[in-house]
Amino acid sequence: MKQEYIVIILSALLLLFLIRKEIKRSNRSWLAMRIIMSVLAITSLALLFIPVAFTTTKEKPSSQILVLVTPGAESEPDSFSSYKHITTDQQSSSPDITFIPDLPIYLSKHADGINSIHITGNGIMPYEWEILKEHKINSSYTPPSEPGGIIHADWPRSIARGGQFQVQGVYNNYGGEDLKVVLTGLGTSLDSVNIQKDSSQSFSLACQPSHNGNTIYELQAIRNGRIVSVEKLPVIIHPIGKPRILLLSSSPGFENKFLGTWLYENNYPVAIRNTVSRDKYDHQFLNMKATALNTINASVLETFDLLIADDNALAELSPSAAAALRSQIDKGTGLIIQSDSNRSLSSFSRPFILRKQVIGQTAKRNLSWSGNAPQKNQLSAEDWFAIQPDPVAQQLVTDEHQSVITACRLSGKGKVILNTAGTTYSWVLSGTMGSYSSFWSLLISKAGRTQKKETTWRYSPAFPTVDSEVRLTLEKNNPMPPVIKTTSGDLYTDQTPYLPDTWTGNWWPATPGWQTLSSTDTVSIYVFEDKDWSAAKAKAQISSNIMHAEKQTSAIGTRNKIITETKQVPVWFFYAGLLIACSFLWWERRAAG
Repeated sequence: MKQEYIVIILSALLLLFLIRKEIKRSNRSWLAMRIIMSVLAITSLALLFIPVAFTTTKEKPSSQILVLVTPGAESEPDSFSSYKHITTDQQSSSPDITFIPDLPIYLSKHADGINSIHITGNGIMPYEWEILKEHKINSSYTPPSEPGGIIHADWPRSIARGGQFQVQGVYNNYGGEDLKVVLTGLGTSLDSVNIQKDSSQSFSLACQPSHNGNTIYELQAIRNGRIVSVEKLPVIIHPIGKPRILLLSSSPGFENKFLGTWLYENNYPVAIRNTVSRDKYDHQFLNMKATALNTINASVLETFDLLIADDNALAELSPSAAAALRSQIDKGTGLIIQSDSNRSLSSFSRPFILRKQVIGQTAKRNLSWSGNAPQKNQLSAEDWFAIQPDPVAQQLVTDEHQSVITACRLSGKGKVILNTAGTTYSWVLSGTMGSYSSFWSLLISKAGRTQKKETTWRYSPAFPTVDSEVRLTLEKNNPMPPVIKTTSGDLYTDQTPYLPDTWTGNWWPATPGWQTLSSTDTVSIYVFEDKDWSAAKAKAQISSNIMHAEKQTSAIGTRNKIITETKQVPVWFFYAGLLIACSFLWWERRAAG
């Protein structure tokens, strides 16, 4: 039993005893006063052993303002010059700016004396904004000018060999002279773009890797023949299992002949069936064993991952063959339809709406698609058909008038692509083999059967940096928390609430370069040095601080902070009450004599 309860019980018993004694006294004078003083005496005695506290509130004075200087800070208004300046960046410290090693620790000791903090420069981390909010410190932020250089860049971290590696970004050129941004890899310039002086310009550069493994491309900014900056572009280029392709043609033609040759030269296992006459076919088997193709049925289609056919060949399929193909597409087999008509001939092309293309005065038109330069992809405009835009269809290839030439739709687990560019072999004849390879690599990769990974890895931020926190996320159906093995030791994960297949962990990489993490499988993550992508990091941090400052202002407001304090009643107060009550009872007893 707690001490307070014992004191209360004993005090109550003692008080009842004293009141009973006072009531039974024959002298009834001063009875009420004697009872009151008895109560005061016993209560004061009890409160000597039971602490009594009370709370008070007061407003914090508004004059206590700090200025937090962070890297990238510019000149500040004169209105802030009289306030105390602090910084967590040792290089920014000076006789007028006090260096503090850690902002959260500083606030834990001095928060009660701080009413407001004004932040200059690139800003602070998100968790530091949360600490300011917890301490109810009013915060404001003045962002600096946007940094010069590459302030934004995005590229695929993993691609298949032969696919398009494309990097897109924004460059702030404040140098007063034009410059060139060059994509380089393996010691070779692969693509470039000119950036005008005194401008903020978007750019897009691309190449088509022909090797496997972890690769570091670079973005070089060159002005007057001198390299002014170099940024790394890590990417994992992995080999892909070549899909088994069945090529059906309603009649022999140049398009399928050149396509079959290209597939063979690129090691695709391909079977070709050309219709010679009714129920008579010419068969070719490239990079694979021969198989019976006279009758198309489920057992034949199950051996292929992708079917490329002209719309007329699909229309000539028997109802049972068409049903078998539809079933295989729903299971994941891809279909690429070649169309040279303004109407659908088969049920497979019917979801796409075709229309005649307006030729106008041009004999050729430029095609464009992701990762390739449109000026290099000219095709004849004769007998040109386009696809009507559809919100449920992905546009893969367009011309300079934004007409859709090739589009993709989902069908069950598979994909159906309709292609109206029927003379792509002319690229081979004109020597632009790169355009031909890029075009068909895009279509085959889009239509190919999707291979689902057992574990999906994600990480943030986009630029993992040495000695900075990296948030790892694994999507894995696992009954037990997976353990991630790193070069720094084992990393234990937590299950995400309401997402039983998602596990997260915080990783602090210790060394730069490629790092291999392993759990149920492995993943390679490139860790940047602190100096890498400085402009992009600064831009991202400035944007984050602007957002947090707006939220902080609306959440805390501009009022003075109210401080709640707990104080204990001094014990001398109860000694005085006990002394007064006992003195009266003693005097009354003597006077009654």
